[in-house]
Amino acid sequence: MENINLLTMREDQPIREALRKINNNKEGCVFIISKNKGNVVGIATDGDIRRFLLKQDNLDLPISLCMNTSFISVSSETSREHVLKLLDHKIKVVPILRKDGSLESIVSRRAYPLYKKQKSVVISKSPARISFGGGGSDLTNYFYSSGGVVLNATIKKYSSSVLTKRKDKRVTVWSNDLNDGFVLDSIDEIYTTEKLPLITSVLKLIQPQFGFDLTIQSDFPVGSGLGGSAVVLSSIIGCFNRFNDEAWDSYEIAEMAFQAERLFLNISGGWQDQYATVFGGFNFMEFNQENNIVHPLRLSNEVMLQLEESLILVFTGKLHDSGKIQEHARKEISDGLKDKALLESKEITIKMKTALLKGNVGLLGPLLHQAWNLKKEISIKASTPALNEVYDFAMNNGALGGKILGAGQGGFFLFFVPPQNKHKLTSAIKSELGLEVENISFDHLGLRTSKAKKGI
Repeated sequence: MENINLLTMREDQPIREALRKINNNKEGCVFIISKNKGNVVGIATDGDIRRFLLKQDNLDLPISLCMNTSFISVSSETSREHVLKLLDHKIKVVPILRKDGSLESIVSRRAYPLYKKQKSVVISKSPARISFGGGGSDLTNYFYSSGGVVLNATIKKYSSSVLTKRKDKRVTVWSNDLNDGFVLDSIDEIYTTEKLPLITSVLKLIQPQFGFDLTIQSDFPVGSGLGGSAVVLSSIIGCFNRFNDEAWDSYEIAEMAFQAERLFLNISGGWQDQYATVFGGFNFMEFNQENNIVHPLRLSNEVMLQLEESLILVFTGKLHDSGKIQEHARKEISDGLKDKALLESKEITIKMKTALLKGNVGLLGPLLHQAWNLKKEISIKASTPALNEVYDFAMNNGALGGKILGAGQGGFFLFFVPPQNKHKLTSAIKSELGLEVENISFDHLGLRTSKAKKGI
């Protein structure tokens, strides 16, 4: 940015002063400012002054007598690209004017700084997941000694977070899903607030060193069985990760989401949700004492298309408290009462993975049916008489298999139905059960973030 004092003068100042400034600024001109309104009213180049002095040899006359009122200027809204073209093509110095005509700054070929820093705004979104098999074996108290495997995929339902970095220490958080939020004078007060415990748990973990405004919104209801808590936490962590000098990798983000929910809040549950939403796509996951490993599955476009045309989501109209259901299952697993069922569940999950990799999509329906029966055996709280009625109805109307997503007792059913029977099953569920039915579209990207160039 050029020195404004050396490149401007009032319209009533003498030509002598203009020559002195032109000599010092090395740009060959000065911009003339109205003495009353402070607007830029003209430009005087060394050529303009020489031509005037040939007619009137008086350096004490006001510069307004020899200024040129036709000059090129730009506004603060003018694109940087446009200004660069002006500097390259027509002129050496450009004044940047505000809407009222007053001078904001002056740029030149030798002094044009990079983009001004705007309010830092980061947008992050993370996808929900559907699980096919292995649920329960991703609980630490089981896989720590026996190992666990899970097969899942992410779908195009998201939780989104918008984080705006503030210049002060103030913190505002708002959840559109819960229609609730809070305002703090600084992040230090996060330890005393009792609102939005899921969100505050991850903020305590991250410990941001700046003020911010955070807004969260999801495409799905809380307690729907789509891994929603992990999805929300992942999207929040993704926002703050853009301000890190050394970014957290995908495994670290998943582990942070697990820590915030499972350890900080002591909510029972497995590990699959956190890895699924961060990595995205189809994944076969292995859990053991030493490592959790995510194996992305390379499925063909044909397999993806067949799956999307063969799977539906049915919303039961009921939501659940997954933590309480998982806590009951965890106790029974700890007692070794479910070892046989969990071993069979893992074997079925491996068969699902093999079937998909080999393109045998039709095998998934019967395998889902087996997985659902085992899920009810592993956790007696997974189903209810009402859910069993929904499942039986779907099976009697063309479905080859399915399962409740998440811990159970509500949320979404996932059903596999041959494409030729999909319309019949969908229509029957809507008309006779009065339940919502949705098609599935897979997400392949996982957690993604974008940092806006300008404040939003």
